[in-house]
Order: sequence, then C-alpha cells, then structure tokens
Amino acid sequence: MIRQFLSALLVVAFIPVWIGCQSDSPEGTAQEFLNSFYQMDFDKAIALSTPQQAELVKQVEQFASLTSDSARAVRKNVKVEIVNVAVDGDNAIITYTNSLEPSESTLKMTKESGKWLANNSKEDITTDVSAEPENDEKAEEPAKEQ
Repeated sequence: MIRQFLSALLVVAFIPVWIGCQSDSPEGTAQEFLNSFYQMDFDKAIALSTPQQAELVKQVEQFASLTSDSARAVRKNVKVEIVNVAVDGDNAIITYTNSLEPSESTLKMTKESGKWLANNSKEDITTDVSAEPENDEKAEEPAKEQ
C-alpha cells in the first residue's frame, strides 16, 4: 500500500517537470534554444534553429571564439525567463528576459515538420541606429578666438 502511494506521488510530482521540459512546444523549444545560445552551447542552439537562424548562430559563434575565459564563465550562468508566448498556427513569438539584460526581448519560432524551431532573421535582431537621441539645442557653442 505504501509502495503504491509513493509510486503515485512520484508520478504526480514529475508530471509538471515533464510537461514544462517538453521541447515539442514553442515555449519548451525556446527555453532550450535560449539557454543554449546564451550559455554558448552553439551546436545545441543550431540544432534547434531554422537554417536562417542557424547562420546567425554561427556568426555569433565566430565572435564568441574571441571571448575571454572569465566572460565565458559568466555566460554559463545566464538565466532565461519566458515572459509570454503568443502562438498563431505554426508561428509563435516568445517574449523573454535574461539575467544579463533586464529589458524584454523576443524570439520568433516556427513549426517545421512538426518541430518548433527558433526563426529570427538579421532584421529581427538589428537595432535601429537612426533612433539616436537628438542633439541638445541648448548646448554651448565652442568659444571663438578673437
């Protein structure tokens, strides 16, 4: 009787863990991809990417090879938190934060051959450099020599 109770308790205790770790959901795949990416496990991140996303990961991997050992150690401890998941058919947008950057970021996901894959493009990750702050109109002009 006690053995059956303990067995049932173990099953019930691990169901939420099992469901949360499934990578056949956009959230589960995004969590795996983001953890791998931020912790510099690029091979795993590439395996969870569309070909387009994989190319971007490979470019980041090339730059990361120049990273110091201490910076790599910091990256191994990055924590990613999924804030929101918006699914629209075979596409999803994941909103997340990570322990390195306090602001929210997004990751596009797409379902291909029944598997969810990270699917950002260069356009999705580049920042708008034209949005620089305007010059202060009250800034002093340099003094003119007389």
